Amino acid sequence: MNEIRWPEMFTPGMTDHFVSVEKILAGMNAAQIWPLIGRPTVWPQFHPRIAEVSFGQGEGVDLAPGSRFVFRIGDVVVNAELAVLDAPTPHRPAQIAWIGRVNAGTENAVTAYFAWLIEDLEGGRVRVLAQESLLGKPALAMAGMRPDPALNAHHDWLMNLVAAVGRQRAV
Repeated sequence: MNEIRWPEMFTPGMTDHFVSVEKILAGMNAAQIWPLIGRPTVWPQFHPRIAEVSFGQGEGVDLAPGSRFVFRIGDVVVNAELAVLDAPTPHRPAQIAWIGRVNAGTENAVTAYFAWLIEDLEGGRVRVLAQESLLGKPALAMAGMRPDPALNAHHDWLMNLVAAVGRQRAV
Protein backbone atom coordinates (compact mmCIF):
# COMPACT_ATOMS: atom_id res chain seq x y z
CA MET A 1 0.00 0.00 0.00
CA ASN A 2 1.06 3.57 -0.63
CA GLU A 3 1.68 6.25 1.96
CA ILE A 4 1.29 9.99 2.26
CA ARG A 5 4.24 12.17 1.29
CA TRP A 6 5.10 14.44 4.23
CA PRO A 7 6.96 17.75 4.24
CA GLU A 8 9.84 17.39 6.69
CA MET A 9 8.41 19.78 9.29
CA PHE A 10 5.21 17.69 9.48
CA THR A 11 6.83 14.25 9.77
CA PRO A 12 4.48 12.11 11.90
CA GLY A 13 5.88 11.53 15.36
CA MET A 14 7.94 14.72 15.19
CA THR A 15 5.01 17.14 15.59
CA ASP A 16 2.85 18.10 18.55
CA HIS A 17 0.02 15.80 17.48
CA PHE A 18 -0.72 13.28 14.73
CA VAL A 19 -3.95 11.49 13.87
CA SER A 20 -4.77 8.84 11.30
CA VAL A 21 -8.02 7.20 10.21
CA GLU A 22 -8.46 4.59 7.52
CA LYS A 23 -11.17 2.48 5.91
CA ILE A 24 -10.87 -0.28 3.35
CA LEU A 25 -14.13 -0.76 1.49
CA ALA A 26 -15.40 -3.33 -0.99
CA GLY A 27 -17.37 -2.33 -4.07
CA MET A 28 -16.01 1.23 -4.31
CA ASN A 29 -13.11 2.79 -6.15
CA ALA A 30 -10.99 5.93 -6.04
CA ALA A 31 -12.74 7.45 -9.06
CA GLN A 32 -16.06 7.38 -7.17
CA ILE A 33 -14.60 9.03 -4.07
CA TRP A 34 -12.39 11.64 -5.74
CA PRO A 35 -15.20 14.02 -6.85
CA LEU A 36 -16.28 14.41 -3.23
CA ILE A 37 -12.87 14.98 -1.70
CA GLY A 38 -11.10 16.71 -4.59
CA ARG A 39 -13.43 19.73 -4.59
CA PRO A 40 -13.72 21.53 -1.21
CA THR A 41 -16.93 23.35 -2.19
CA VAL A 42 -18.83 20.03 -2.01
CA TRP A 43 -17.56 19.10 1.47
CA PRO A 44 -20.53 20.78 3.24
CA GLN A 45 -22.88 18.56 1.21
CA PHE A 46 -21.70 15.45 3.04
CA HIS A 47 -20.14 16.74 6.25
CA PRO A 48 -22.58 18.67 8.46
CA ARG A 49 -19.83 20.40 10.46
CA ILE A 50 -18.07 21.89 7.41
CA ALA A 51 -19.39 25.19 6.06
CA GLU A 52 -18.45 28.40 4.30
CA VAL A 53 -15.89 27.09 1.83
CA SER A 54 -14.42 29.90 -0.24
CA PHE A 55 -11.39 30.45 -2.46
CA GLY A 56 -8.85 33.24 -2.59
CA GLN A 57 -9.56 36.31 -4.68
CA GLY A 58 -9.62 35.52 -8.37
CA GLU A 59 -9.54 31.74 -7.86
CA GLY A 60 -12.32 29.44 -9.03
CA VAL A 61 -13.77 26.36 -7.35
CA ASP A 62 -11.35 23.90 -8.90
CA LEU A 63 -8.17 23.22 -7.00
CA ALA A 64 -4.77 23.82 -8.54
CA PRO A 65 -1.30 23.67 -6.99
CA GLY A 66 -0.98 26.55 -4.54
CA SER A 67 -4.75 27.21 -4.38
CA ARG A 68 -5.80 29.04 -1.23
CA PHE A 69 -9.15 28.33 0.35
CA VAL A 70 -10.92 28.92 3.65
CA PHE A 71 -13.45 26.72 5.37
CA ARG A 72 -15.13 26.46 8.72
CA ILE A 73 -15.34 23.18 10.60
CA GLY A 74 -17.46 23.62 13.69
CA ASP A 75 -16.28 26.85 15.32
CA VAL A 76 -12.83 26.73 13.73
CA VAL A 77 -11.89 28.72 10.61
CA VAL A 78 -9.12 27.06 8.60
CA ASN A 79 -7.03 29.06 6.12
CA ALA A 80 -5.62 26.45 3.77
CA GLU A 81 -3.10 26.28 0.95
CA LEU A 82 -3.09 23.28 -1.34
CA ALA A 83 0.17 21.32 -1.25
CA VAL A 84 -0.64 18.15 -3.26
CA LEU A 85 -3.31 17.43 -5.85
CA ASP A 86 -3.03 14.06 -7.59
CA ALA A 87 -6.26 12.77 -9.11
CA PRO A 88 -6.55 8.98 -9.28
CA THR A 89 -5.28 7.12 -12.33
CA PRO A 90 -5.25 3.38 -13.03
CA HIS A 91 -1.62 3.25 -11.86
CA ARG A 92 -1.49 5.92 -9.15
CA PRO A 93 -3.58 6.55 -6.04
CA ALA A 94 -5.25 9.90 -5.48
CA GLN A 95 -3.75 12.24 -2.94
CA ILE A 96 -4.84 15.66 -1.81
CA ALA A 97 -3.10 17.60 0.94
CA TRP A 98 -3.08 21.10 2.29
CA ILE A 99 -1.39 23.17 4.95
CA GLY A 100 -4.02 24.67 7.21
CA ARG A 101 -3.62 27.51 9.66
CA VAL A 102 -5.93 28.38 12.53
CA ASN A 103 -5.57 31.50 14.68
CA ALA A 104 -2.33 32.48 12.89
CA GLY A 105 -0.15 34.91 14.81
CA THR A 106 -1.74 34.18 18.19
CA GLU A 107 -0.79 32.06 21.17
CA ASN A 108 -3.51 29.61 20.11
CA ALA A 109 -2.15 29.19 16.57
CA VAL A 110 -2.18 25.75 14.99
CA THR A 111 -0.52 24.81 11.72
CA ALA A 112 -1.44 21.46 10.24
CA TYR A 113 -0.75 19.29 7.23
CA PHE A 114 -3.90 17.34 6.32
CA ALA A 115 -3.79 14.65 3.63
CA TRP A 116 -6.15 12.18 2.02
CA LEU A 117 -4.88 9.14 0.13
CA ILE A 118 -7.41 7.17 -1.91
CA GLU A 119 -6.06 3.95 -3.36
CA ASP A 120 -7.65 1.19 -5.41
CA LEU A 121 -6.78 -2.28 -4.13
CA GLU A 122 -7.13 -5.75 -5.61
CA GLY A 123 -10.51 -7.43 -5.47
CA GLY A 124 -12.61 -4.31 -6.14
CA ARG A 125 -11.63 -2.62 -2.90
CA VAL A 126 -10.54 0.92 -2.09
CA ARG A 127 -8.45 2.26 0.77
CA VAL A 128 -9.27 5.71 2.11
CA LEU A 129 -6.67 7.16 4.46
CA ALA A 130 -6.85 10.56 6.17
CA GLN A 131 -3.92 11.77 8.25
CA GLU A 132 -3.09 15.07 9.91
CA SER A 133 0.08 16.25 11.59
CA LEU A 134 -0.31 19.35 13.79
CA LEU A 135 1.95 21.97 15.36
CA GLY A 136 1.05 24.40 18.15
CA LYS A 137 0.08 24.57 21.82
CA PRO A 138 -3.57 23.60 21.20
CA ALA A 139 -2.39 20.58 19.18
CA LEU A 140 -0.14 19.51 22.04
CA ALA A 141 -3.07 19.82 24.44
CA MET A 142 -5.30 17.73 22.14
CA ALA A 143 -2.67 15.01 22.02
CA GLY A 144 -3.28 14.32 25.70
CA MET A 145 -7.09 14.38 25.59
CA ARG A 146 -9.22 11.25 25.80
CA PRO A 147 -11.26 11.00 23.72
CA ASP A 148 -9.06 12.75 21.17
CA PRO A 149 -11.15 15.49 19.49
CA ALA A 150 -8.97 15.58 16.35
CA LEU A 151 -9.15 11.82 15.90
CA ASN A 152 -12.92 11.82 16.41
CA ALA A 153 -13.39 14.71 13.96
CA HIS A 154 -11.38 12.91 11.28
CA HIS A 155 -13.25 9.68 11.86
CA ASP A 156 -16.56 11.54 11.43
CA TRP A 157 -15.32 13.13 8.20
CA LEU A 158 -14.25 9.74 6.83
CA MET A 159 -17.52 8.07 7.77
CA ASN A 160 -19.54 10.94 6.25
CA LEU A 161 -17.51 10.60 3.04
CA VAL A 162 -18.14 6.84 2.87
CA ALA A 163 -21.87 7.37 3.46
CA ALA A 164 -22.04 10.02 0.72
CA VAL A 165 -20.36 7.71 -1.80
CA GLY A 166 -22.80 4.97 -0.81
CA ARG A 167 -25.75 7.32 -1.39
CA GLN A 168 -24.41 8.27 -4.83
CA ARG A 169 -24.08 4.63 -5.80
CA ALA A 170 -27.68 3.93 -4.72
CA VAL A 171 -29.07 6.54 -7.10
